[in-house]
This record gives sequence, C-alpha cells and structure tokens, in this order.
Amino acid sequence: MRLIKDTIKLSNKIITSKSLSHNAILAYTGLRMLMLRDSYVKSGLSYDICTSTGTIAYELGIQEPDKYMLDAIKQGLMELSEKEIIKSTPYVNGFIIDIHGIYLDITEPYVWIDTASINLLMDSDEQGRRKIPLLRYYIVLTSVGGYSAEIRKKLTHKYVGSLAQITCEMTCHRYNRLLEDMKFIQKSETTALETTL
Repeated sequence: MRLIKDTIKLSNKIITSKSLSHNAILAYTGLRMLMLRDSYVKSGLSYDICTSTGTIAYELGIQEPDKYMLDAIKQGLMELSEKEIIKSTPYVNGFIIDIHGIYLDITEPYVWIDTASINLLMDSDEQGRRKIPLLRYYIVLTSVGGYSAEIRKKLTHKYVGSLAQITCEMTCHRYNRLLEDMKFIQKSETTALETTL
C-alpha cells in the first residue's frame, strides 16, 4: 500500500457544510491532497489543474478503485462545480479544474489532517459506500478535537454527527469503534472495558 506522509489543511466551512454531500467532501479532500504534489497553471485569478477521477482516487489511497468509487468522485466534482466552489471543464479522459475556490484564506478556520490516515482509511476493508461518510466523520471528529478520548467524552454523537451530516447516532458510535481499532483516535475507557470483558 502506498502511504503519503504529509498533512493537508481542510476548510471547516466546507467539511461541515449542510449543502455538500459526502461525495463532494471526498472529491474536495482528494483535490486538496493533489494540490500538495501536482503542478498547476496560474492564469490571472485561475489556478488550473488537469486531473481525472482515477488520479484523485489514487491520491486518496484507493489502490484499485471500483466503478462506485470513481462515480462518487465524479459526482463530488460535479457538485463542487455546481456550488461554484471549483470550476470544472471536461477534457479528454479527465477534467481541467480551476482550484482557486478551494485555496484557504488564512483567516478561515481549518483542520490539519494526516494524509497517511486518509490513505489507510480509504484502503480499509469497509465497503466503498461506507468509507465515504466515514472519511467525512473522521475529518470532522478531528476538527473538533475528537482524537482525544477525554475530549470525546464531552462531545455527543448527535453533535459530531450533525457536523458530519450523519443522522444515526449508532453509526457515529460504530465509526468511533472503527477509528479506535485503526488507532486513528485514542481508545475510550468504555471501549477498553468492553474489549476486556
């Protein structure tokens, strides 16, 4: 498995937006990761990057993307374009994307995310349709300090779920358990007790 050891900044406003789907957050995260490595052409206020859904999937750490994942990235790109966060133009087997809209304003709240964690999460055994909301949940949980088991005690599943657009509290609980097992977040005392019983 290919791991990219780096960190990316993601906009809190975008990752918690109620008007953006999980697919849009997936595409946004992939584009921000791609911006770390890829060259882009600056022309005026436009920052153009030529890419494809396969390239974005590769950046996210998806070694062999299936049709579902490629379609999810494509739908996410189209949604980001419809919301005028990016400008996307189809080109041969990919897109030319103006990424000016996803550059972070230094005054805007953001979260640092380890890219290797994203790669591991997207390469996990979870089904594709479950990985995408799990990715968003992990990013949002990190943005509110949820790595720490002590801070998670003060956060409700309902609160974090509402920020991550996940309505079922049991899903949030299951995601916490998965993230603890993957060692992305600290194990809470209750989880540690459950595993020893």
